[in-house]
Amino acid sequence: MDVRPTITPPLERMFRRYGKTASRFLMVSAFNGVFGQSLLVLSHSWLGWSFAVSNGVAVAISACPASLLSQR
Repeated sequence: MDVRPTITPPLERMFRRYGKTASRFLMVSAFNGVFGQSLLVLSHSWLGWSFAVSNGVAVAISACPASLLSQR
């Protein structure tokens, strides 16, 4: 008697249940990483702000789109 077809592997079940959420999380994280680092570089090099100020502004600005994207 073969029971393999009736038992779904745990990773396959997990992917089926959380796959869409995990892929959305990965996409939002990738976007936020690129967006936040771009803001950091641009504010430091173009505006001449210090690293601390540039980092604070980049984190504050990039948190809004990340929050909005992850809620939908």
